Amino acid sequence: MNESFVIPVNGLAQGATEFRLEVGEAFFASYGNPDILNASVSVRVLVRKSGRTVDIDCIMEGRVGVPCDRCLAEVELPVSATALLRVGAGGEEEGEEVDGREIVLDDPLAEGVDLGQVVYDYVCTSIPLHKVHPDGGCDPAASRYLLAEEPVQETAPVLESPFAGLKNLLKESE
Repeated sequence: MNESFVIPVNGLAQGATEFRLEVGEAFFASYGNPDILNASVSVRVLVRKSGRTVDIDCIMEGRVGVPCDRCLAEVELPVSATALLRVGAGGEEEGEEVDGREIVLDDPLAEGVDLGQVVYDYVCTSIPLHKVHPDGGCDPAASRYLLAEEPVQETAPVLESPFAGLKNLLKESE
């Protein structure tokens, strides 16, 4: 559990409270994700407490660097996601939706809500499935192979068969 992503729900005053978090490549590395090479994502967390109900709006905006599907060089892609959450007010199950908000915790004794997994999941699912550079942005060395009309043949030395000389002997004897 990453302590900087724990939002204290008990002890918050009634009304709205805002938190700001920054996510970098170390955050994704802590989840064991090797596909995110770098990241700069701002997370704005708006917490509204009303009675026993706590609503959390988690807005994520930024950029992540991932390997290009074509050339494997790093490509930076924009990410944007919003998670609407509710700390359970009673009776709901975790993961259930109420009023368009996902229930994340149904324990009135909990000290806080860890948003680390939520941020990780929403950012990862906002990355496009097809991760490529814009036209002409791929690595030129890789593009040479990818865009060639005919297959590129590497020039390898041609080795003659040791028996090639025997074929000539038959022709000479005739």
